[in-house]
Amino acid sequence: TQSRSSERRIGIRHLLARLAEYPGETWQERWLASGLDTGGSRVRELFAVATRRNEATHSLMLLCCLRVIRPSLAGFRANRFVRYHQYFEPAQRDPDLERFVELVEQTNTSPHYKRCARMDVAGALTTQGIELTDLTAEGFLHHAVETRRGRYGAGYEHHIGHLAWEVLHQGGHFPPGVPATLRGAMRAPAMTPLELVDSYDLANQDVAEMLTRYLTRRSHDLDYSTLQGLARDLCATFWGEVETINPAQTDLALSEENYQA
Repeated sequence: TQSRSSERRIGIRHLLARLAEYPGETWQERWLASGLDTGGSRVRELFAVATRRNEATHSLMLLCCLRVIRPSLAGFRANRFVRYHQYFEPAQRDPDLERFVELVEQTNTSPHYKRCARMDVAGALTTQGIELTDLTAEGFLHHAVETRRGRYGAGYEHHIGHLAWEVLHQGGHFPPGVPATLRGAMRAPAMTPLELVDSYDLANQDVAEMLTRYLTRRSHDLDYSTLQGLARDLCATFWGEVETINPAQTDLALSEENYQA
């Protein structure tokens, strides 16, 4: 309704006004400077008035849906968004995500687990800053493992990801060779740094070799799920984006134009 829309606009203005008190050139930088991304406190704690607190949580949810703010998993889960996926999905206008939702709704399971599957994927896409097409099996496995480790599901974390994984697998989203279930993936042998990098099919093999050497060195002091997350950040989020912006890029000496892009 018009009244509800007006309340949301007011809530967003109040939240942005508080975030503007922190240093940064972007709302993401101000969000990080606020300390809220660590998950130690909720955005509602920025406000003393109860009504402002409720508005703050909903407003942050909308800003995350619109990709204005990209929270960490800890920052995302700390705020306990209600029905986040119902706001996130239409805001993306992503045909792949719409297809995933259709497949979830066709499964023979309870509405509760269908909602959980949609929330699992919406949370992974939000915290990893990607679209569904870029959600890898390694990335989703990392999301599930870290949610369990952080106890972010209020008891549900032990079930997170199972239905979503099966739907993604059956829908052909994951490449051949990926286990059909999340449970199977969690039991699967750890991939070597070389195998992790190879799974991202980087065009520049010199960069792939460099990243493999780096991950090999880091593998001695990181647990496997953290190593997987680092491989995803470097190979997909970073270098994959570089190759999209400039397919001819051959090294880390980015031009100012490519850096800004």
